[in-house]
Amino acid sequence: LLYAISRQKSTICCDRAFLIITLLCPLSFGIVIHVGEVEIFGIAGMLKYAWIMLLFISIPVSTIVATIILNRKGYEHKENFIVSAIMVLILTICGSFSFIFEENYFYDTSRVESVENQIDVDLPNNIIAANLLGGNDDFTFWETYIKINDLEETALFENQIKQSGLWTENLDPSIEELFQPFTSGVLGYDYYLFYNISTGEYNLCPTTGTNECILMAYDTELNKIYIRSSFEFNY
Repeated sequence: LLYAISRQKSTICCDRAFLIITLLCPLSFGIVIHVGEVEIFGIAGMLKYAWIMLLFISIPVSTIVATIILNRKGYEHKENFIVSAIMVLILTICGSFSFIFEENYFYDTSRVESVENQIDVDLPNNIIAANLLGGNDDFTFWETYIKINDLEETALFENQIKQSGLWTENLDPSIEELFQPFTSGVLGYDYYLFYNISTGEYNLCPTTGTNECILMAYDTELNKIYIRSSFEFNY
């Protein structure tokens, strides 16, 4: 009887542990998304705070140890051991992204200041800027995600957009094609500004030569500015 009761308690504890472990991955991932403000900072926000997932490793590790002890006592719970081992692997790999890709992202306003020196736009001062290296081996660029922290500066910037005449509500299809296969990151904004540094022209698709360009976009709902810079088109 005592053995049966002990076995029943063991089963209940292991079932609860199994449930907790299976929720670890989505729970930790959700925390990373929330803290990293992924809706604003995109992948850069996820990379910066991916290390949070490492904080949850102790739970499946403890479960592995407990499962080994229980197995030695004759209580078999192999599924807990397998799931816990998988969770440790996933959390370790995903949590390490903050360090594996640390050269591909950083948080500061250096790139924002660089863009301001090249283009006729005054960006807000009270901001948080996340920078992410994008592209592939043949085509690289920097993406800068900016969150405006001050409502007054937000209003001034939106007023500047409406009065400057340089911003458009739709990205020209010919300009949009330039960003393939990395077009998705530049879509879904309320205002756009495309500047050709090489020719000094705004919102005109380059047709000849080598052209270094800057794309800016603004989301009025999130108070978010997106900048794609340091990229060239060759014709």
